[in-house]
Amino acid sequence: MLDDIIKDLKGAIGNDVQQRSGLDPAKADRAIEMAGQSAKEVAEDEVRRGNLQGLMGLMNQKGGASHENPIVGKIGANLVGKLVSNLGLTPQVAKQVEGVVVPLMINFVSDRFQNTKGGMGGLASILGGGKSGGLGGMLGGFFK
Repeated sequence: MLDDIIKDLKGAIGNDVQQRSGLDPAKADRAIEMAGQSAKEVAEDEVRRGNLQGLMGLMNQKGGASHENPIVGKIGANLVGKLVSNLGLTPQVAKQVEGVVVPLMINFVSDRFQNTKGGMGGLASILGGGKSGGLGGMLGGFFK
């Protein structure tokens, strides 16, 4: 499901990312993919730490999440590192791209979550879950 969300996200925010960050289309797509990877990595870490409430709160926010949210900050920092090391962006440009991509992505995923009627099952489904492992498998383990 995460792959589907990233594909939809590219279509929904790809032009915004290109225009607001100055990235070419291929780099904008890669930045969005890296943002999805960053979100998944941070979400998995939050689950391991037992911060299910924080994840649920983030997904239930109306009107978007700000960088004041510690989870959003972690996603942003993770993404900046990926943009610098994998795309060769300067830290300044990477921070600018992160400032565009992360809020748009969080809003997009949050809307999806709320449309699935939320809950841990919705979170596991959105972030690649189920019996196959990953975040969904981790979440499922909490409810056995």
